[in-house]
Amino acid sequence: VSEQARRVTQSVGLALDEAVVNQEALAWARDYSFDLVSALTDTTRDVVSRAMQAYVATPGMTRRELERALLDAFGSPRASAIATTEVTRAYSAGTNIVQSTLRESGIEMKRKWNVIGDELVCPICAPLNGIIEDEWIGSYPSGPPAHVHCRCGTTLVVQ
Repeated sequence: VSEQARRVTQSVGLALDEAVVNQEALAWARDYSFDLVSALTDTTRDVVSRAMQAYVATPGMTRRELERALLDAFGSPRASAIATTEVTRAYSAGTNIVQSTLRESGIEMKRKWNVIGDELVCPICAPLNGIIEDEWIGSYPSGPPAHVHCRCGTTLVVQ
């Protein structure tokens, strides 16, 4: 989030306080309920919440490290699915935080959906690649993930 925030704000001539963005991202990770991760008990929901807070708060922490933090509670396939999906959700939340912060400064930007251009891109996400949020916000108001194992992201563009 910080690198994208830096690029976007520099492109429009605005200084953005990284500490504020990082604090907002950590608050998101702490407060997000993980309701969309199906069949979680309060205990396993807490495991996911703590792991995501660590992920957001630890610069350089990888998705694989997050997956290892979830492994004991979920087993390998489910830990991988949760890690991939929730990292995607965290990055989308970060973009949304930057977008909101810029909006408060009077700069209106739109989110653009981006896929990872490899053989794993699914038929749900492929048609969304490069599309501005006006066309997908009804189906995905917070942006990616569009499904479990979604690896998409959004970037901000001046409109």
